[in-house]
Amino acid sequence: MPNYEVSKIYKQRLLEWVTAKLDISLHTYDSLARFLAMGELATFEQSLQKFLTESASFYQTGDKMAEVFYSGFMFCLVHCLSYYYQIESEQESGMGRADLVLIPKAAHNKDQAMVIEYKVSKDVSDLPAQAEAGLAQITQKGYATRAKAHDHVKKVLQICLAFSGKDVVMKHQEVTC
Repeated sequence: MPNYEVSKIYKQRLLEWVTAKLDISLHTYDSLARFLAMGELATFEQSLQKFLTESASFYQTGDKMAEVFYSGFMFCLVHCLSYYYQIESEQESGMGRADLVLIPKAAHNKDQAMVIEYKVSKDVSDLPAQAEAGLAQITQKGYATRAKAHDHVKKVLQICLAFSGKDVVMKHQEVTC
């Protein structure tokens, strides 16, 4: 983005487009994202599954571009947390690029960053294995490197979301810095 104003307009338009396409309210996004931020991961996963079942369709981008859909969806979902977190998407960290990194802003006395990786499978039965592979990828490639460079970050919550159509499986682990 060339500057703050263009970035702000882009994020707002993207959020408006996604909410219109999926026929959801911003309040639904906020509630879902807050489960993630509060560490209520089981509730987050259940709510995400319910939301995908009722509203979303990866077919909006086509079968071959499903990961693009999930990536855009998740970026918009966590955008409401930008007051508390620096949100990075596809930024280099370690030996690769994490799909999504949330680094807590020091001013808010939060010490846990989040690194989120996405996997997409055509077969629902592969989702648990894909989610485990995504967690291993976060560790092996050092995706938490940028987050750990911040002195106030003491923990990193590593999350992999494996998607297949409207199904999702989440695996996570917390790592102390």
